[in-house]
Amino acid sequence: MAKPLPAADPGKTRREDRPLVGWSRDEHRSQKLQDNALAAAAGMSIEADAFNVLILNYTMKCSLACDFCCYGCTPKRTETMSLPFALDLVDQAASLGVFAQGGFTGGEPLLFLPEIKQIAARMHSHGMKFSMISACDWAKTDEAASATVNPLADLGMEVLSISYDPTHGKWVPQDNVRRVIAACARKGVNVVIAASFYSAEEKLQHVFPDLVDDPNVELVNRLVLPTGNARNRGLSPQSYQVELQHEAYACYKRIYHDLTVFWDGEVYPCCSVFNRATPGLSLGNLYERTLAQVWDRLEGSLMFRCMKRQGFSALYDTVRRRDPSLAARLPDPGEALGPCELCHRVFKDEALAADIASVFTAVERDRIRAILASARNVSDEVKIRRMLEEAIA
Repeated sequence: MAKPLPAADPGKTRREDRPLVGWSRDEHRSQKLQDNALAAAAGMSIEADAFNVLILNYTMKCSLACDFCCYGCTPKRTETMSLPFALDLVDQAASLGVFAQGGFTGGEPLLFLPEIKQIAARMHSHGMKFSMISACDWAKTDEAASATVNPLADLGMEVLSISYDPTHGKWVPQDNVRRVIAACARKGVNVVIAASFYSAEEKLQHVFPDLVDDPNVELVNRLVLPTGNARNRGLSPQSYQVELQHEAYACYKRIYHDLTVFWDGEVYPCCSVFNRATPGLSLGNLYERTLAQVWDRLEGSLMFRCMKRQGFSALYDTVRRRDPSLAARLPDPGEALGPCELCHRVFKDEALAADIASVFTAVERDRIRAILASARNVSDEVKIRRMLEEAIA
């Protein structure tokens, strides 16, 4: 075990104290186009979670100090979301009508268990289930595990994702994980154990062989990616000696969205470990614009729909056709350890991201002109509506 870190103090936090943005409870949105897109993809395994999730990255504070942490979280970090802001976001999400679930991540959100329970209770009042990501340092006894899991399960926690691998194991004993799994089993909560390894040969199945056939536990193996504390380690497909099919790279969520809000209000269209380091992906700040405005910006973006639903090859092809000189500035997909890193490589440069967005704006204008030209010869309102839906699918 590593030398214990200083205890995290939830009371010493840096929070945003800006006024909350005004919004209307009369604003509603529809998932019809998303649902139609999913139906059109029937038979294709492209969407693990066929619903939209509002994820609160509640804090940068953590009990651990992992050497590959994507956000550099430690007990010394203080950035934490304002509770009134979090509750307001839940109310906005419920009013908007497109989010089926909530989610909590960090840092270690359960350092702030009383606040998390208040937010979960607000979700519960709106009929929203939620998921949780935790390293489980808090589960030092069976009683402690149950004291945390039980109230969260009663408030609608469906999945607890446990971060555990050799690096997390320096701080958290395996017994903690097993206590949490047992507590979750008693409350009917599914468990995902997610690991990040420095070798493509390492697997959670080797760490927890007894859990391989457990129907309530999913084991997820990943490679450590070059971001956060691991950004200067020279990690690449070559260093891992893996061959990846970069031609098929696409967003992990192809139709629906994991909209992730950080403690300071900045919001991103995914829960990728690269999001915070990718300013070109930011959808703005929810202290400055409403959740409805952010949703419209995301769902209304042809660029996002292209790279999510068709993949990065389609995005690259579109840029090549429209602007060969811009295409020459795009990063080599073969150097990326998966679609999330490729997305980061494309959008970390805000100037490049803006130029790509301009290309897709031009494409969208051309599509609109073509639709208008076709619609002039159509008098049937239903046919016109169908033309519009097909054009933006």
